[in-house]
Amino acid sequence: MSSWRRTGPKFLVGIQYRDEELVRYLQSSRIPFVLLDRAAAYSGLAAGSHWTPEGQKFVAERMLGLLAENNIVRTKDAGVNSR
Repeated sequence: MSSWRRTGPKFLVGIQYRDEELVRYLQSSRIPFVLLDRAAAYSGLAAGSHWTPEGQKFVAERMLGLLAENNIVRTKDAGVNSR
């Protein structure tokens, strides 16, 4: 049986730009989330903001931490902090 069938679907949120009202709502609603606003990004691009390689690594680590903390994936470093 798939793990999602045992535990049910989960709703997780990644916040790219800091929004205190959204953070408060997610916290009060007990919705797991991760802040990605500190990810390094290139500036001045006409197509919008894009993460640098370091920013990509930061986001990947934060997302992996969020998934591990919510028992969606198992990792060797399950203690990775997503917040």
